[in-house]
Amino acid sequence: IERGEPVATNCDADDPAAAGLGFVSCLVVPVVGTHGAAMGALELHATQPKAFDARAVEMLQLLGTLVAGTIERARLKEEVREKRRIDSDLLVARQVMEDLIPRTIPPLHGFDVAGVNEASFEVGGDYYEFIPLPDDRWGLVIADVVGKGIGAALLVSAIRASMYALVGRELATRAVMRRANRFFHDSVEEGKYVTLFYAVLDVPSRRMIYVNAGHQPPIVLRANGEVEELRSGGVPLGMFESPRYFEGIAALDVGDLFVLYTDGIVESSDAREDEYGRERLVTTLEACRTEPAEDICDRVMDDVRTFSFGSQDDRTLLVLKAIEEGAPAPVS
Repeated sequence: IERGEPVATNCDADDPAAAGLGFVSCLVVPVVGTHGAAMGALELHATQPKAFDARAVEMLQLLGTLVAGTIERARLKEEVREKRRIDSDLLVARQVMEDLIPRTIPPLHGFDVAGVNEASFEVGGDYYEFIPLPDDRWGLVIADVVGKGIGAALLVSAIRASMYALVGRELATRAVMRRANRFFHDSVEEGKYVTLFYAVLDVPSRRMIYVNAGHQPPIVLRANGEVEELRSGGVPLGMFESPRYFEGIAALDVGDLFVLYTDGIVESSDAREDEYGRERLVTTLEACRTEPAEDICDRVMDDVRTFSFGSQDDRTLLVLKAIEEGAPAPVS
């Protein structure tokens, strides 16, 4: 089989098991596919010595060619069926995720807001949400569910429904995360989890209380150039049954830039497998911070695309820019 050539041999010397059954001659012909790869072998035994001549070898090789063709056609049909199934699952996953990602972003007084989501070919579990709350407050959610395809899309749908139900009950942010974690932990198979950042933004005061459940830390780029990361929180949802979560507080002033993102941004890699990284993201933000939020999103995404090589993960980016009270949001 390794050499891809037929072999006629003496069973007594090379195949004692066959010889024990009374066979004397043995002919082995490899089954070779169209690309030259051996797929197996056909083996004949005879009770007469030197029973297989060149004609027998030729006939068995012809049979091997027919067998190889049959195997390859069967494999091709199975591959086509599998590809159709995968394509169907991906189509469903894309439709689910398109319905989950907000088509419009609500106007927030005193903020210029923009967001973008780019799904990978396989469709991952990136998701963001603006949830209206009483007293001019908004719940901000950005999450990344582990996995791809329809499975990830369904998990996103489940965690979204859970967050909506919990946030609507006016619970403290850490309580929302504890209960969301319990739901996720009890509802999905072991090894599945979601990184999620949840904040309650009080629009008039520009103050927010947040919990970061293992998500990429959002960046606050201050007007004076200082950079802060919002890390307070705990582990991703679903990893443990009863983890503790801690709240953080952040306030935004005019000129500050608040940026939320998923790992598809900072973990995008180039041809040398170097990652885009947080430092490059901050540098890009600093270079375009005076532009409208929508243009900032475009600049960052363009830079990530230029940097990246090959297949990448989903990418999601949200930008909230604190502007003067009463000032209209800039037009890109």
